[in-house]
Amino acid sequence: AAAPAQAAGAPVPPANWPDPAGQPLPPMPAAAPVPAAAPPRKGRGARETAAAAASALPLNPAAWWNTLQEQFTKIAATAAAEAQAAAKAAAEQTADEKKVRGAAPKAAPRKRKRRTPQRG
Repeated sequence: AAAPAQAAGAPVPPANWPDPAGQPLPPMPAAAPVPAAAPPRKGRGARETAAAAASALPLNPAAWWNTLQEQFTKIAATAAAEAQAAAKAAAEQTADEKKVRGAAPKAAPRKRKRRTPQRG
């Protein structure tokens, strides 16, 4: 099986992940054989049929975890790209504002009146 494609800049877990001691994980136990589904009885509702179909499918934790990680990687890559584009746009806008501000002559600072000390 080919390794899933990862987005550019996505973190790659170390080879010994999730066990930092580097011990390999024990193999997954073989899935129990699924009994053949009984033919549908007449008069079953759609809800019962859907529940029967869902219970016939075994949950594969490894496949679920891999799918979850792939979805997270895609979402994180999209969010990072959007944040990078927003930061670049903000930097360009700031640079443009500095150019505009630098082009206008600065007004001379106002002189403040000196207060005379009160005697009293």
